[in-house]
Amino acid sequence: MSKIKLLYFVFSLLIFSSILYSCSSSNPNRILGKTTIINWIEKSGWQPDLFYNTDFKKDSLQNFIDHSKNTKFTIFASSSCLDCSQTLPYFFSLLNKSNINPDNISLVGLDDYWESPSGEHKFFNINEIPVVFVTKNNKTLELNKSSFTNISIINQKLKELK
Repeated sequence: MSKIKLLYFVFSLLIFSSILYSCSSSNPNRILGKTTIINWIEKSGWQPDLFYNTDFKKDSLQNFIDHSKNTKFTIFASSSCLDCSQTLPYFFSLLNKSNINPDNISLVGLDDYWESPSGEHKFFNINEIPVVFVTKNNKTLELNKSSFTNISIINQKLKELK
């Protein structure tokens, strides 16, 4: 019985170590602080296919464009985060194809403690990454990874900011 416990412990330690390493600052493609979407796509080491090859229904895209006027998007992520790499390219593509003014997009790379070098993280309650904070009419709402990978949910949430 003790061999099973030892084996379980070693296996758990290996899994924990691999997770910790995959999000560690030793990642050579680490992006910290404010950057642009294109810079992120080029330097993160992520597969850019989802960013370049995502298509949106014309009416859904137009709905997003209409609801995004005078809206600020603040995105917090880590370039070494698996969830970020699997979900953010979709949202980046949506922003790009909507021709959102780059001044209305703040993309911030976080470290292992979910902190940014210049302190942008201090103004938001970050409970998970990736996360997008949407601000309009002095109201802010949070889009988590399950929200910003579906244009219908994004459009529904943007309507709440009227």
